[in-house]
Amino acid sequence: MAKDLKRNQAILESTARACLRVHPQAWRYPGMIEKYWEHKSFLPTSRQIIRAALPQPICPAIRQTIQSWNDDSDYSPWTGNFWYGLQLSSAVVMHRRHFYIKNNRPHLVEDITNWPMTGWLGKPDNWGRHYLKQSWIGSLPVLDINGVEVLAGLMAGAKTVFSGQGKTFLAVPRTPAVFRFLDQWGIYTNHGTPKEFWLSPFWAALTASRMPMASAARPFTIKHPGDCPLLSLAYYEVLYSGEPGLHPPEAWALPYACSVATRKRRKWTKKSLHLAAISLGVAHVPNCMRVLLDEWRRSRKELKLYNPDG
Repeated sequence: MAKDLKRNQAILESTARACLRVHPQAWRYPGMIEKYWEHKSFLPTSRQIIRAALPQPICPAIRQTIQSWNDDSDYSPWTGNFWYGLQLSSAVVMHRRHFYIKNNRPHLVEDITNWPMTGWLGKPDNWGRHYLKQSWIGSLPVLDINGVEVLAGLMAGAKTVFSGQGKTFLAVPRTPAVFRFLDQWGIYTNHGTPKEFWLSPFWAALTASRMPMASAARPFTIKHPGDCPLLSLAYYEVLYSGEPGLHPPEAWALPYACSVATRKRRKWTKKSLHLAAISLGVAHVPNCMRVLLDEWRRSRKELKLYNPDG
């Protein structure tokens, strides 16, 4: 009996992985699960896969198996945390048990069109919405509702908006869940509407390494990012002001940071940057944000060592 239970669990585990990567109904085609089959026994047939799920139907059993995972990093950047962030941003919405992608997110449509997961996007409807069909990604567990991958998903799904001063911001809905999440990360903004928070693209660039390709490229194509470069300089002044010399020492030491020459030309002193940090809400930096900023600095140093002329 114990051997049968272990084999049934192995069947559901391998079938669930195949449903996410190979075919949304992999139990119909047992050969598709061979890549993920790690049990010592022979490969199961289609009927044996369905029997392994009993007393549940096969679809709820596979969904329950996926939701029980403690690690989904194999599917990065398309993890449960990232998908939850997309839902927080309202870029991905569930309607009648199906997800759809809102309009004005061409980068997200491109990423999902080219992703390595099962499922595809239908043609846009009259409102420009693309429905996601035959996908299991919504079953992936959300392992950390305040994690950095959730922040990456929130920034990837944010809508691009333009202010009256010619600055570009990323708009997310003004909901209690989004407010609590931003407060956890120490992200504050004075811009927006009664229904939206307008956030600086600074945080999108900071989390770009955790986004799929088109979404990761978007923040680096913005010409006039909101609150920048003052936001970058304010963060640098708060965290790294103990280092010798002017801060930051070079452009892009943090996302959108200007060079020393630009800082001198604009006459931004340490006192003015300290006041800017207070007005921008970054005078106190939570530990999770500090870790993310340190990670950016390390990656810049490694890039500089690898390509001294870059």
